[in-house]
Amino acid sequence: MLVGMGVPKQEKWISKNLDKLDIPVCMGVGGSFDVLSGRIPRAPLWMQRHGMEWVYRSIKQPNRVFQVFALFYFIWLVILGKIVSSLKEVD
Repeated sequence: MLVGMGVPKQEKWISKNLDKLDIPVCMGVGGSFDVLSGRIPRAPLWMQRHGMEWVYRSIKQPNRVFQVFALFYFIWLVILGKIVSSLKEVD
């Protein structure tokens, strides 16, 4: 399942609902649907080719900078939670 609600809303939704769904994979795709539908334009081709589309998005939508940090923070919390739970299982 692809969830395109934006960061961090989609990650929170996935975390809350994943075990209720009978699906093998669920992935947050952020604004990909907006870009694919043409609602939001893509970065210039040279930026796309150099993996710098995120820079273009950060300039065009400054609020996204916070969202990117929120995503990394969420991923860190998930990894930390897995480590802590695996350490508890060992004891």
